Amino acid sequence: MTRTQQPHSYTEIVIAPGFRSLAYCIREATINIQFGKGEKKEEKNEQRRQRAALYEVRYGLSQDLLRAAKDDGSFIEALSEFVQSYCAENARVFERLRAQSRDGGAPASLLRRRPSEDDLAEVVGLVQSHGAGIVCRLLLAFGYARRSNIRSGGEADTDTSDPINEPDEALVVDNV
Repeated sequence: MTRTQQPHSYTEIVIAPGFRSLAYCIREATINIQFGKGEKKEEKNEQRRQRAALYEVRYGLSQDLLRAAKDDGSFIEALSEFVQSYCAENARVFERLRAQSRDGGAPASLLRRRPSEDDLAEVVGLVQSHGAGIVCRLLLAFGYARRSNIRSGGEADTDTSDPINEPDEALVVDNV
């Protein structure tokens, strides 16, 4: 049986920590920064505005990944290029903030988490078992979707505010 003939468990894809981590990176590189750049000075989320000033919006990322998802190898190459440039931008921002700080540190609230080697390896495995097309589309959908708020105990949070820059508890990864 080929990969396309096997029944798939798409839940296996979307619950994988590596998948969730890379979806977070896509969200942080696109819509979170766009929302921050759109904030007016008098609006309440100062942290969002500060972060937006530090990072570039990755316009066209979804189109680039979708184009590359026609075959597994091209998608993995495109995703790897994105992760590399995302991490390089994180390092540049960290250096700049550390140089500007009196105590030599950088405010953690302005830094984005980095994906791990394990995250990348897990997504490569998902692509090998499910195909680039579905993994790519799900990554983009989760990356562009509003993050769910789950309270401890598994209860859904009914707060309708959109805390766009709060970290996903399931995605704790070091900042630097």
